[in-house]
Amino acid sequence: MFGDWTNGWRRERGGWWRAVAIVVSYLGIIALLGAAISYTLHSRFAEDEATPSSLTRLMIDQLAIGLTFFGGLLAFWISKRVFSQDRPSSLRAPGAPWYFGLGLASFLFWVAGRYIAELAIGNGDAVNDQLSSHGHLGLIALFGVTVLSISVQAGSEEAVFRGYLLPRFAAWFGPPIAVIGTTLLFTILHISPGVWGALMVLGIALTLAASVIRLGSIIPAVGMHVGNNVFDNLAYPEVENNMMTIQDFAGYAILLPVWLIAVVWLSVRRSPAERPGA
Repeated sequence: MFGDWTNGWRRERGGWWRAVAIVVSYLGIIALLGAAISYTLHSRFAEDEATPSSLTRLMIDQLAIGLTFFGGLLAFWISKRVFSQDRPSSLRAPGAPWYFGLGLASFLFWVAGRYIAELAIGNGDAVNDQLSSHGHLGLIALFGVTVLSISVQAGSEEAVFRGYLLPRFAAWFGPPIAVIGTTLLFTILHISPGVWGALMVLGIALTLAASVIRLGSIIPAVGMHVGNNVFDNLAYPEVENNMMTIQDFAGYAILLPVWLIAVVWLSVRRSPAERPGA
């Protein structure tokens, strides 16, 4: 499981500079592509007399996210093959294909859980109005594009932070320090003004790291990450982390431990012969 995954990195010597090069390649390409795409779209819309509809603009924004992070994921994959002497999988430990089903369940749980949480704090009408503003066919199209793009975005982040850095740090410093280090790095890169938004990102990163250490796979974490971001992008396309309130944070404070306990329990319920690493 996670211990076997971590052992795959113990044989590599002088790995710190390789890790820096790989992560810098990933982040650098994302920054460059993001800036280039943003400039191109801004220039294009500024030149056109006709302003695209809100649905069209949202779909373009989602495609831009997917393209940006696809470039980052490609840079990560190439640099990992170039710089790493040993190349353990960044997706899962050996013997974990069952977790793809758990990843899908995690996605559905988070989309439904976030919607129920919004209903509980009185934001249901606002969410419903936003979703219904696109019409049925428009919403279906936007949902498909968003799931595709966010799968690339969230999948790349999980591959880098929890699939690559977490087992690498664990091989060097042990799992506790690895969890703290990757959680802080992920939080810093997603930081924005606002206490509750920062605490939300910190809680998500800590929970995802804990799930990967317990399960030996990033697939359930990817499902959770995609479900959370898809809901945010569909329900609150203009809202940033710094706008989060204590009521919003309370929903995460409930959903995060419930999800972690559920995926761990489902893993433990499997027979020993079915468990990864058994």
